[in-house]
Amino acid sequence: MGAAFVAGGALAAAGTLVQAVAANPLADPTILGTSGAAYLGAQAGLLLSTMATVSLPVRAAAVVVGALLGALGSLVVVLTATRRSRGLEFLLTGFLLATVFAGISSVVTALAQENPLLGRAMVMLGLGDLASAGWPELRVALPLALGAFAGALLRHRDLDLLALGHDEAQSLGLEVARARAAMVAWVACGTAAAVVLGGQLAFVGLLAPHFARRLVGGAHARVVPAATLVGGLVVLASDRVAVTLASHVSVPTGAITTLAGAPLFFFLLRSHERSAGHGTR
Repeated sequence: MGAAFVAGGALAAAGTLVQAVAANPLADPTILGTSGAAYLGAQAGLLLSTMATVSLPVRAAAVVVGALLGALGSLVVVLTATRRSRGLEFLLTGFLLATVFAGISSVVTALAQENPLLGRAMVMLGLGDLASAGWPELRVALPLALGAFAGALLRHRDLDLLALGHDEAQSLGLEVARARAAMVAWVACGTAAAVVLGGQLAFVGLLAPHFARRLVGGAHARVVPAATLVGGLVVLASDRVAVTLASHVSVPTGAITTLAGAPLFFFLLRSHERSAGHGTR
C-alpha cells in the first residue's frame, strides 16, 4: 500500500511540474516521453543487475539509477531541441521521443523472453505492477519522490509564472530557460520513482493536477500538495481493485489506471476544446 501511494504521489507531482513547464494542461510525463525513457532505463538496470547476479537491494538501486538516468536524458534532449520553442513544440518533441522509447523497450522486452523470469519482470514493470514492489524498491525510490514533491513546492511561484506561458513569464522577470532546467530535474526524480515502484501508470500525472485545481484553485502552493494526495489515493485505490481482481486473474495496477483514466482524459480534452472555442469568440 505504501508503494502505491508513493508512486501515485510522485507521478502527480511530476505531472504538475510538466504542465507548468510546458504551459499546457494536457501535458504529463507519459506524453513528454519521460515515463518511457525512465522505463527503458529501468529495463537496462534490471538487465545488467540480473546478468551480474547481485543482491536484491543492489538490483533495486540499479533499476532506480537506470530509471533516473533515462528520465533525465530524455528531458535534456527535449529541452535542447526546443530551447527556442513554445509549449506545443515541447509536447510534440516529447511525443516523438516517447514513440522511439516505446519501440526500443518492446525490442528489449522481446529479447528478454529467453529468460522467463526476466521477461515476466519486464512485462509487468511496463504494465504497472505494484505487487513486486517491496521495501528494497521503496527505500531507494522514496527519496526521489520526496525530492520531486519538495522541489515543486519550494518553486511554486516559478510554477505559477511558467503556467502563464513563455512570453508572459519572461516579461515578469523569470529566466524561463533556467527555471525549466531546474523543474525538469524534479520531473525526472518523480517519474523515476513512480516507474520503479509501479511501472508506467497512465493518466495519473495528467489527471491528478486537474482534479487538484478544481479542489483548491490554480495557485501551485496549494495545487502541488493536493495533486500529490490525489495521485497517491488514485493509485492506491487502483491497486486495491487490482488486488481484488487478482483472485480471478492477474491484473496490473497500470491497466486499472488506464481503463479509468481514458474516459476522463477524453472528457478533459473535450472540455479544453470547448474552452478554447469560447475564448476565440
